[in-house]
Amino acid sequence: MACFIGNIIVLISMMSTTSNVLVPKSHQKTIFKYFHDVPSAGNLGPDKMLSRIQQLFYWPAMKSSITSYCKECDQCAARKSLKRNRAPLGQYLVGEPMERVAIDIIDPLPLSKRQNHYVLVFCDCFTKWTETYAIPDKESLTIANTKVPQVMMAY
Repeated sequence: MACFIGNIIVLISMMSTTSNVLVPKSHQKTIFKYFHDVPSAGNLGPDKMLSRIQQLFYWPAMKSSITSYCKECDQCAARKSLKRNRAPLGQYLVGEPMERVAIDIIDPLPLSKRQNHYVLVFCDCFTKWTETYAIPDKESLTIANTKVPQVMMAY
């Protein structure tokens, strides 16, 4: 049932106690701004925005117009993360000790008495044997000279 109050059409539902204002197309953008763009509205997504607007208003094809408005919103697009196709995780099969060695650097740590800022970590992927060495910098020459020959020769 429709009721006119001034130049506003109010739709009254016979099944429930709620009534909705029928919004002409010329006023829909104003409602979008109040329910989406205003900072207190919180830039809701299309589903939440639809449920909030439906409590007070009605117009034909509400869902599609709200969805298209949200898709065109620059703030929502900037906040959404891009879905990237990632390769599935795989297993590296290791058959013997020292076949694969993982090397990492823990940085930066407080300066030690021997002027070291970093920790060099070696880990054998087969046996899980781990050795660590304090080093002063992350230079490749430092890493190559820091016990690397001793670690490699030990196996």
